[in-house]
Amino acid sequence: MAKFWLKKVGLNQKEVLHRYPKELSGGQQQRVGIVRALITQPKILLMDEPFSALDPLSRQQLQDLLKQLHEELHLTVIFVTHDMDEALKLADRIAVLQNGELVQFASPSVIQSNPQNAFVAQVLKGREYDA
Repeated sequence: MAKFWLKKVGLNQKEVLHRYPKELSGGQQQRVGIVRALITQPKILLMDEPFSALDPLSRQQLQDLLKQLHEELHLTVIFVTHDMDEALKLADRIAVLQNGELVQFASPSVIQSNPQNAFVAQVLKGREYDA
């Protein structure tokens, strides 16, 4: 089963199967983490800033992989990110929180075209909000 999932996430089992985590690149470690999560066949997958420490190329590859897995497996993914570009790329729906309160929950297109308030508008622009 592990070999199937390693291949599914683009890892060569001969390269990673007998290595310690510290011997893997950041991208490989994240892919192994995805395998560990998916091998149990969950209905919901919670990911908290999973790609934040990766270089831009690895980040883009893993975003594409996650989107592909989401579509193939019909898996619900709750993805926490502070990167609005990442949220817009990956999400079917986005929940924007301000001080722990939900201020808008909608599709990316609705959030982009009709931000609920000034905070959401500034989050879209990638700026800090001064309350």
